[in-house]
Amino acid sequence: MHPGTRLLGFVVCVVLAAGCGGTSSTATSSAPPSSSALFVTADAENLILQPGDVGSGWFAIPKDTHAVSLAESMKGDSVSLRKIERGSYRSGYQGLYTDGRKDGVLLGAFTYNDPAVALQVADSWSAQTATQIAHARLLHPPTSVVGDRISAWQGQTHEGRALVPVWVVMWSHGNAIGGVFLFGNKASAAQAFRIAAAQDARLTAA
Repeated sequence: MHPGTRLLGFVVCVVLAAGCGGTSSTATSSAPPSSSALFVTADAENLILQPGDVGSGWFAIPKDTHAVSLAESMKGDSVSLRKIERGSYRSGYQGLYTDGRKDGVLLGAFTYNDPAVALQVADSWSAQTATQIAHARLLHPPTSVVGDRISAWQGQTHEGRALVPVWVVMWSHGNAIGGVFLFGNKASAAQAFRIAAAQDARLTAA
């Protein structure tokens, strides 16, 4: 979820209503690729989990829950990556939800005409994602979370002078890319993996 990755510090501030600082990291990882016959034709807006799917009492922040254009999805990408994105991009959507108690999640779904492009874009975005969180630590999610290529990290992002825990899960599944950015002091890796599994199930059922 590239646009969400770039805006991670901002959306944490939206949920926490506090100032932000910079972040840094050096870790990236992806599981070996696997073939998938999945081809999602639905618009990405119909692929995103709803707030109630995340948890009871969660609600959307409307101004940060919206369709993502091709131009927005390509921000920060290399010239070579943009070239293949332009020829294959179908749709994208992001949803920013909060529990009203300073925990939040940013979800993303993106679809492409070519599964090979989705895989390449996801790998590139995953590498960029790890640079957006401080103290990034590679995670090894259970194989039951997502069947295809998946990357996951635990780290922190700044909220004023404090550091807020962040869990990032990103994957490609057929021609679709899914992403979960979960942050907050009460959040956990298990919760991030549960949301990712539910989000992938939504992609698979589309």
